[in-house]
Amino acid sequence: MSDKTSQAPGEFAADSRIAGYEIPAEIGRGGMAAVFRALDTRLNRWVALKILAPTLAGDDAFRRRLVST
Repeated sequence: MSDKTSQAPGEFAADSRIAGYEIPAEIGRGGMAAVFRALDTRLNRWVALKILAPTLAGDDAFRRRLVST
């Protein structure tokens, strides 16, 4: 696990809130994304929330490959 004081891709960090999720802890981090333990406040259940690095999130070709059917 990485240091809790470091920022995750996209400037997200533990103890944040985003789009209906409460993020108490970072689970892991790699070259492409950071993964957080998060509480989905709408469904009241724990999930793993992956946040892509900004350089990849801004890459149209990568995003198309990620969501292709």
